[in-house]
Amino acid sequence: MNEINAKHAILLSAFVLSGCFGSSDSHNSNDPNSGGGGKPTEPIEPIEPTDPTTPTVPGQLPSLLFTSPIDKNTYFINNDIEIKWAELPVTGYLELDINGTEKVQLLSPYVHVWRAENTGQYTLNAKYYSSENVLISEGKVELTIVPANEEVITVSSNLHKIVDVQLGESLTLTAESTLPLGQVDFLFNGKTIQTFMSEPYTMEWVPTDVHQNNFTIQATPGHMDLPIVFPESSVIRSFLPETIAFCNEKAKPWVAGTQYHLDDHVKHNNRYFVARKTNDFEPSMDPSQFNPWSHISCANMAWLTKPSVQVIPRGGRFNSGDELPILVYIRPSQDPSIEIIEVLVKRNNEVIKVLPNIEDQKYMHTFVADQVALPEFPKDIITISVRNNINQKNEVEVEVFGNHSPQHEFKLEQAGSTDPAYSSTSPILFSSLVMDYENKVEKVEYYINDVLKETIDSVENVQALGTEKIVMQVELSPGVYRIRAVAIDRDLGTAEVRKIISVR
Repeated sequence: MNEINAKHAILLSAFVLSGCFGSSDSHNSNDPNSGGGGKPTEPIEPIEPTDPTTPTVPGQLPSLLFTSPIDKNTYFINNDIEIKWAELPVTGYLELDINGTEKVQLLSPYVHVWRAENTGQYTLNAKYYSSENVLISEGKVELTIVPANEEVITVSSNLHKIVDVQLGESLTLTAESTLPLGQVDFLFNGKTIQTFMSEPYTMEWVPTDVHQNNFTIQATPGHMDLPIVFPESSVIRSFLPETIAFCNEKAKPWVAGTQYHLDDHVKHNNRYFVARKTNDFEPSMDPSQFNPWSHISCANMAWLTKPSVQVIPRGGRFNSGDELPILVYIRPSQDPSIEIIEVLVKRNNEVIKVLPNIEDQKYMHTFVADQVALPEFPKDIITISVRNNINQKNEVEVEVFGNHSPQHEFKLEQAGSTDPAYSSTSPILFSSLVMDYENKVEKVEYYINDVLKETIDSVENVQALGTEKIVMQVELSPGVYRIRAVAIDRDLGTAEVRKIISVR
């Protein structure tokens, strides 16, 4: 028992009890159509998305997808190599290890530029951790660095960096090489969709769902043991016809000799461009700094009309029965032809509300925190998705954590007196027994007639606690008193006891 200001004492007895207060949309993989000179592989199966909040054991971690550089590719010495990954949550961090000699920690947007100063084989290992330092996924790529004058086999693709295609439209995927190749693999998001053993290395692909694929090519040499350089990966985005029609309507067709103006949107060879300088030059994918055109893609153009969703929850944990107001603002495009046609609200992946065509573009809903019960502290995931009339969708998730407030037993005691009659001639003992399940009770406040009499901080609360007994003595003159004792945790959870006593 420890003394506090000569009149207070704290008795601590410890036990450990843990807990916590839980959506994702699945999307189908695209089944390629067979074509070209090789034997097609089996269509890839739909892959369920991995919940990034779910820890997994080492050896069973989901793969961390590199979008650059390309695995097994060859690069020249002293050239900048951009290292980046498929989209990741902004709240975590990446650890990048290059051959065990160079280590870098990256925050969002997770991009690193690296230059190899020596030739040879390099392995790039990356691990993604959540903001709670939980290892979520990991992956690696292997590179070959060769001298600048090295003879190599160059493989090219017919695609550029960004390709927009509507559902049902056929897209030709082609690889070409100046020398024979032993095997050529076409990959979507790191998964092989078709393998070719001979020329031509060509297939037709028809998207069946709105999706984004990172298209890469891998190959092995034929009879010559030369390094191979693959083309950069391309992003293939598939859209509903309504979205493509919107992009086509908003973009001017390119016509030779026409004077275009700053920020004009132009379509040329089924690709979208925006003029960055006043010019009449043909739009080009050439990355040269002198290129007056920027590739915008239908995705970026349509983004200008995408619904905007803002969810404004109160921060922190919530106690049992607390009301959680979530206000959703839906701001459509300034384009009068774009309308919000659906709002869908899910709680833990179960639909709880469907709202069509909200005229005032505003939606408010109040959630009530679930009843908190040991040993589990519930977690809710609230998902709000909005869709407009060109089938663009925006979705926001909000995690709501429950809080188990401390239990609080409060007693008044005085030698020789019986409750509720007390004497003014001897001290009255205030006795609080606080059950601190999560080791987070910060203080107990004592009020007499609504005036704060004493605050006792839980300074001894340095390990997981089961009970915390706080004893305080007071002397009161005759009269009637309202006594209130409040235990408060760091998540603003409270446990309050009130009593009325009479002192003679």
